[in-house]
Amino acid sequence: MRSSKADETRLHTAHFILLAAFGLYLLYGRLCRYLPFYEYKFPVLLISQLLFVIPGMLVLRMQGEDWAKRIRFTVPDGRNVLMGLITMVCAYPLAVLMNLLSQLFVENQVTSVVAYMLQFGLGPSIFILALMPAFTEEFLFRGILYWNAYRDRSKAEGILISALAFGLMHLNLNQFFYAFFLGIIFALMVEATDSIVVSMIMHFSVNAFNVFVSYMAGAAGVQEASSDQAALMLTEGMDGPGQVIIAVCSIAAVCVLLILTIYRTFTLNGRSLRREEAADSGQRKKHPADLLLAVYIAAALVITVQSTVFH
Repeated sequence: MRSSKADETRLHTAHFILLAAFGLYLLYGRLCRYLPFYEYKFPVLLISQLLFVIPGMLVLRMQGEDWAKRIRFTVPDGRNVLMGLITMVCAYPLAVLMNLLSQLFVENQVTSVVAYMLQFGLGPSIFILALMPAFTEEFLFRGILYWNAYRDRSKAEGILISALAFGLMHLNLNQFFYAFFLGIIFALMVEATDSIVVSMIMHFSVNAFNVFVSYMAGAAGVQEASSDQAALMLTEGMDGPGQVIIAVCSIAAVCVLLILTIYRTFTLNGRSLRREEAADSGQRKKHPADLLLAVYIAAALVITVQSTVFH
């Protein structure tokens, strides 16, 4: 068990890394237009993703620690990879539903970026929009925050706070809701499988699938649905109680299947959400929060509201 002082230091360091990555990301967004290669979005987006990793890597190097060990970057077995993919299949419809619901009152702020990247081809788009975020964002939110700083204090609270930080980093309400939901799923599967690589694979799979669907839709000449069309998709054919009951039952069935899949992953690996320390250790439960986290949440909330395009 780590000492109380070491535990405090690790929490503050993790939140310092979070604030540093957040600040660099915002500063880069302001200054990148002055870069000589600004017209070429590929390197611009590549650098923006690397900013999620650079502060953490620098701090870990200065501390002389093995970054892979600190964020639980271990190779999972095939069974856990399969469970991760099955979990993602179950979670995906719910994430799509949250995206559509959010578009009832805010604009979709992702499609323009995907559409721009797809003009460079499917491969580069998957690399920038799927592979890079899968590593960099999981490194920061599930690695540096959850595994490294939160889980020894409270696994449940750590899962929720790391998901909140993940959702807020997207800086718009359209992405926040489903990113927060997926952040919970990713952290649960990291805990269930004892490997952050599983969440990276899950993250990559959902992003790559979305890019591929957008690519195929563009190839077929299908336009992305507008916010008004999204609202129509949710209300069309739902004018009778029978359709409403079917829709609610379908959503409930997906939720149950998702919960059972995650639970099964925990039981297969003999893991749980209980703290690993002895219950009678005499130590008061410490929450995974401090002033630095509060500053990040407050700043991210303000920018999120300001940058969201409301109807």
